[in-house]
Amino acid sequence: RCLCAKATCFSPNGKILASGGADLCVKLWSTSSWKNLVTVKAHDNFVTVVAFDAPGLKFLSAGDDQTVRVWHLPRKPTPRNPPKEILRIQDLQSTVIAADFSEDGSRVVGVLAGKQIFVWHATTGTALVWWQFSPFDTTVFADSLWRTGQLALNDHLNAAIVTDSAGNTLTFALLGITAADADKQ
Repeated sequence: RCLCAKATCFSPNGKILASGGADLCVKLWSTSSWKNLVTVKAHDNFVTVVAFDAPGLKFLSAGDDQTVRVWHLPRKPTPRNPPKEILRIQDLQSTVIAADFSEDGSRVVGVLAGKQIFVWHATTGTALVWWQFSPFDTTVFADSLWRTGQLALNDHLNAAIVTDSAGNTLTFALLGITAADADKQ
């Protein structure tokens, strides 16, 4: 039985391909042999997003179960040495349709089908900021937001720029929070 992958992402060094889909699992594939390195039961419903952090030490998965999970990626993942879940962000009230790490890996950003964008602390899972947007086309987001340039946070985490498929660009001023304030939470 073949189950289609809904989400895919290459590791930064290109040696691993992560995939996720209807089987509720994240699979890690060797790009040199195209063999499955390890399969991890990741979610209770479809996996909708997979993404690696910039150094390739962690990856995240998200899904229809309204959960984002962050995983530590072992140097050589195998069934005996699988990725370990290090953070679970749950009860999000809506399907996660896109998610990724900030460039420095300290934040996780997610776009929810309920037309919300969240930024969480990547270690604690604390919601640092969130906002609702409307009207806006939530179907435009790819798996890897930071790499496609459709969602960006500035260095101070006090503004976000989002662009939809129609070319509409929205800037969200995140008033009252700085990167230093966010780290205190």
